[in-house]
Amino acid sequence: MLIKNGGGKMGKYRGYVVIGLVALVVAIIALALSLQYTIDKSRYRWVCSQVVCEEYMTQQEWINKYCSINESNEFNCRVSINGQPAIIPLKWLNLSSIQECKKYRCIQEMVVRNANYTISIPTS
Repeated sequence: MLIKNGGGKMGKYRGYVVIGLVALVVAIIALALSLQYTIDKSRYRWVCSQVVCEEYMTQQEWINKYCSINESNEFNCRVSINGQPAIIPLKWLNLSSIQECKKYRCIQEMVVRNANYTISIPTS
């Protein structure tokens, strides 16, 4: 795409100068857009929003995690009863009714943005 202006050495290269300037403007716009994408990308991240249990603890794994032997050689286990911590003899527990997940699978993610501000709790 050469532009003819009637002669001279400058006229011979004017088309290349125009093409070069257009290419420079396009490159600057592309750089600005990529920097904006990088900035936005650092403000947002993907987090897991929904999980399902993939594997449950065995009874032995549960005992190893929550129970210990007391001075009478009996197992006592740390449990929660109505939200309150308690220590209960293992023989009082129905282990077949206890299920605790040990391996979760994320089945849905969502984008979150980091934030750091104070809010007021609404009162009714």
